[in-house]
Amino acid sequence: EIKGLSVSSVEVADRAGELINQIVPHIIKTADMVQEIASASREQKSGMSQLSSAATQQEQVTQMVSANSEELASTAEEMASQSQNLLELVSMFQVSDEHQTPERKKVVKNKTKQIKKQSLAAPVMEKKAIPPQTTQTKQGEEKENKKTDDDVDASEGYIEL
Repeated sequence: EIKGLSVSSVEVADRAGELINQIVPHIIKTADMVQEIASASREQKSGMSQLSSAATQQEQVTQMVSANSEELASTAEEMASQSQNLLELVSMFQVSDEHQTPERKKVVKNKTKQIKKQSLAAPVMEKKAIPPQTTQTKQGEEKENKKTDDDVDASEGYIEL
């Protein structure tokens, strides 16, 4: 009976050894796959970080472009206004006809019409209200700084005529 149990135990052990030998390569393959998945996850995380950074940079550039566009439109509007004022000032002067050739008179007339059309066709931008600035007084109260048209001077780009 002991001999039968011993032989049976050896057979079971041999069979267990064979099964372990068959399972080990699958375990190694599974471990390799888990490492590949972990590596791919790290790469995805890095890629998402780069995309997020690129999106942030794009948003900053878009805001800068928007601000520059508004500034450009404002400048164009101011230039159109100044050119209209200049045209009105220049129109007060009369040039003696005796020294002008007919061709020159025609050129001056056409240029004057062209300038008037351009200044009238200039886009008008809607002005946005800017909240007044406040300062702290010595007593700790906030004081509102309001600017009026009388406060504007030539250092701010305006010329009083």
